Amino acid sequence: MKKALVFQHIEVEDLGTLENILVKNAFQIDYIKFFCNDTIPDNLESYSLMLSLGGPMDTWMVKKYPWLIKQKIAIEKFVIEMERPLDYVWVVNYWAKF
Repeated sequence: MKKALVFQHIEVEDLGTLENILVKNAFQIDYIKFFCNDTIPDNLESYSLMLSLGGPMDTWMVKKYPWLIKQKIAIEKFVIEMERPLDYVWVVNYWAKF
């Protein structure tokens, strides 16, 4: 089974209809709910898809949202080191950097 890692920043921003599409395509969905203090797993290699959902923060707001640093590191590892596909959202977050 394929696995998707989803970064959820606030409770009301979820996958919406995209969740149904992923489930129909045999994805196991693992949410990292930062608003619940979830931590990013070490085994990123087991995921074939990573999604980062919306929220009220900007990528430079690391003092207010310290988990942004670990999220950016995980995204960078997923795309650069593991050579997974990247998308526009990742590019914007990456270039905003720490």
